[in-house]
Amino acid sequence: MADVKVVRLSETEVVKFGPDATYQLILGDDDGTTPIRTGIQTSEPGYVAPVHSHPYMEVLHILDGVAEAWVDGQEDRKVRLEKGDTIALPP
Repeated sequence: MADVKVVRLSETEVVKFGPDATYQLILGDDDGTTPIRTGIQTSEPGYVAPVHSHPYMEVLHILDGVAEAWVDGQEDRKVRLEKGDTIALPP
């Protein structure tokens, strides 16, 4: 049986994304050595992430507020996400 991993958010490092956002990694890594990477990102109103991609699936779940996402190859079509919505973006 695989080991169970418990991550306590209070014990994770808070990484700043410029002046308007922070990220706390829960599991995974930058290299895509795990099938998924997840964490908690907190963003101020007006925060904009540059168009980017990852070597792993990215799952965004909106805990509060609203967000917009663009899908690779469909940059002319934004997806509006509201509190309670989840989007899974392939690698």
